[in-house]
Amino acid sequence: MNDGGALVASEGESERFPVEGDLRAFFESSLREVYTYLYHRCGGDRALAEDLTQEAFLGAVRHYREGRVEHLTTGWLMSVAKSRLIDHYRHVAREERTLKLAWAVPDDEAADINSAWSQERTLRALEAVPAAQRAALALHYLDRVPVERVALELGKSVHATESLLARGRSNFRRHYLEEQA
Repeated sequence: MNDGGALVASEGESERFPVEGDLRAFFESSLREVYTYLYHRCGGDRALAEDLTQEAFLGAVRHYREGRVEHLTTGWLMSVAKSRLIDHYRHVAREERTLKLAWAVPDDEAADINSAWSQERTLRALEAVPAAQRAALALHYLDRVPVERVALELGKSVHATESLLARGRSNFRRHYLEEQA
């Protein structure tokens, strides 16, 4: 660090960081929003939300340092966090596919979900849903992303994504109702 407070770049690299205090202030002001976003989309898994938040911030610093982005904004940081979340769900889904050859999910569309809503119960039910389904549900229903865009984000066809959403809704419903019993 030089006397002016700006971060000094490595040899051969131009300085791209703002004054260290400004960068720290930006991250501190964005931390709660990024963490909360990830926490709710990770089914309440604190450790995972913390890891993904850290990855998002590290990715932001890397992009900024490499000059891929000129100014850091909370909106841009949220898109980095969303990308890290999608990457995580893709990785977990690949692992689950190697362990399971087929998923037998009962389709109980007429389930009664008129019981008292609770955030904890909802988070536990969401956490119990397989990762690929959880990713599709979170993107479509929490982030209000259209099915076509969810399919693109997850690298699946629209038909496969609709099927994933249907299985995810069914799994979520089943786990949610089991909490009631």
